[in-house]
Amino acid sequence: MCRIIGAISLRGKRINEDNFIAMRDTMTLGGPDAEGVWLNERGTVALGHRRLSILDVSDAGNQPMHSASNRYVITYNGEVYNFKEIRSNLETWGHVFKSDCDTEVILAAYDQFGVDCASLFHGMFAIAIWDKQLKVICIIRDRVGVKPLYYFKTSEYFIFSSELKAITKFKYFNKKIDSDGLNRYFKYGYIPTPYTIFENCKKLEPGNYLTVSQNGELYKEQWWSPSSDQYFDFDWNDDDAVFAETKRCLRNSFEKRLVSDVDIGLFLSGGVDSGLLASVLSKDFGIKLNTFNVGFSDKRYDETSAASYLAAKIGARHHYTKINSDGGKELIPKIYHVWDEPFADTSTISTFLVCEFAAKHVKVALSADGGDELFGGYPKHWLTIERSEMLQKLAWSRHFLKKVPDKILNAFRRFGLDNRLLKTKEILNCSVPNDLLLNCFIVGQYIYTDYQLSKLLGRDLIESSDFTLLQDNEFLSELSGVNQLLYADLLTYHVDDIHHKIDRASMANSLEAREPYLDQDIINLAFSMPGEWKIKPNERSKGKYVLRKIFGEYVDDEYLNLPKKGFGVPLDRWLLEDLNFLISHYLSDQFLRTQSIFNIVQVKNIINQFKKFPQKELNKIWSLISFQLWYEEWMT
Repeated sequence: MCRIIGAISLRGKRINEDNFIAMRDTMTLGGPDAEGVWLNERGTVALGHRRLSILDVSDAGNQPMHSASNRYVITYNGEVYNFKEIRSNLETWGHVFKSDCDTEVILAAYDQFGVDCASLFHGMFAIAIWDKQLKVICIIRDRVGVKPLYYFKTSEYFIFSSELKAITKFKYFNKKIDSDGLNRYFKYGYIPTPYTIFENCKKLEPGNYLTVSQNGELYKEQWWSPSSDQYFDFDWNDDDAVFAETKRCLRNSFEKRLVSDVDIGLFLSGGVDSGLLASVLSKDFGIKLNTFNVGFSDKRYDETSAASYLAAKIGARHHYTKINSDGGKELIPKIYHVWDEPFADTSTISTFLVCEFAAKHVKVALSADGGDELFGGYPKHWLTIERSEMLQKLAWSRHFLKKVPDKILNAFRRFGLDNRLLKTKEILNCSVPNDLLLNCFIVGQYIYTDYQLSKLLGRDLIESSDFTLLQDNEFLSELSGVNQLLYADLLTYHVDDIHHKIDRASMANSLEAREPYLDQDIINLAFSMPGEWKIKPNERSKGKYVLRKIFGEYVDDEYLNLPKKGFGVPLDRWLLEDLNFLISHYLSDQFLRTQSIFNIVQVKNIINQFKKFPQKELNKIWSLISFQLWYEEWMT
């Protein structure tokens, strides 16, 4: 697990090595164990690396690394868990290895198979390989975007990196805010791929590779999407077969992610996904786990008692701590150096704290992210289904709502109705034509509707697709109902919120976070499985039916049916009390006038609404504060 960076001069100018190293070293926390840099003879190509040593912790695993043939140079971030199996196969082709790390295996596989080698890898990765012979670089992002990969191009330079902050240190980079990125941030609280907050800078899409030649020609192609072919003849009415196949895929993936030359821990909440992961590893594999959890005095968000109970039941070495607003007050300014583009997920704080806590004991931690997106665990999943069914029945409402001015619908927020009426109107206006379920999903996630955002920013919004990853997606078009909804969630929220959050929080604490639920075999299984195995029509509010049934083999019904709490923090209460200074300072008239971005009157309205309905209006106020914290750190 590491941080990577690269630069190509497209006009033959020599790259400033000192500037390049300074860019690389903005990511030292993500790779504290070693650093490396390579430039070609003319100095027109540079690769950099910061290393967090997990596999083969000797110097033999340092990067950038050259292939045995000396044709290729690699800088790579991630883990390929099945590298030993791939290595054995490559040895039969005559490849010889000097180290025990996966990096050398990736290089040999690329030498043998080209970019097709990525299909062999079970893992998370952002790979960049320079071909000295063809003078082309190939950058590859893993299947579901666990590891980040940004790139920036002008007529003279192509730059890529694991983090946006490294690119912003490039001496020719112009930090100009991109309007598409800004609009989407305030809609979702994150910026969806391929957009970023800056102009001319993008994120590489998951499951894609990009080649760039020294003369600046770019070629991008998707190398992976889920497949249901392996379950073409599977009998989904055979309960025993379904449970057996799900267990097999889970066990195989969980076991793969145990490969390491350092100690491994596990983030344990009171939920199904982490609980099932911990139970399988402890009971079935006999592993003595180190488990980690953080909690709060506010019972709405505290899962420490449930996590402690399960840890004791499976014999884990459990570590937990509780935090209060003092801890949040100290942390919040710190994390916006880590998050180098605006990000408003309130669970950022708790995620950072649990990573910081775990890093005191281990170097690798397993995370249960992905279970909700693949198997239908969020309330928004069943609420989206119910909303689409309701709107399908109330056809008359389409004509009525379309005629009501947005201003009137927005006024109902004064009575605590959230954005429901405005959102319903936008759903009916069809951002995805003829697909009511996807429209309900997309608009349902809005923090600010289009109308509210145009008022906040004081201008009309540019009409463009919200989620380009959903446009003309062949696999998505093959799905329907629950699976279509969950795949859309995996492509969007999971990539740019969940992955972004856990990657930044873990790497800022020099901790590797692994994703056992996101193996390609589990993904293929999940999107082949009928939706009824995930969200039962008669018990929608529970979700994850198949995982719950398997988890029920390890725990009693009382534990199994604990309500979902998520991993947020009591931020609404904190902002009204100890952290109120964040509102009074960052949303003050004086601060807002220095930016000339926001409508000051609208910001005051948002503050007043938050004071009336703190829980319902938290996301609006926090997205503003988060943006201001980012702006102060990166734009002033």
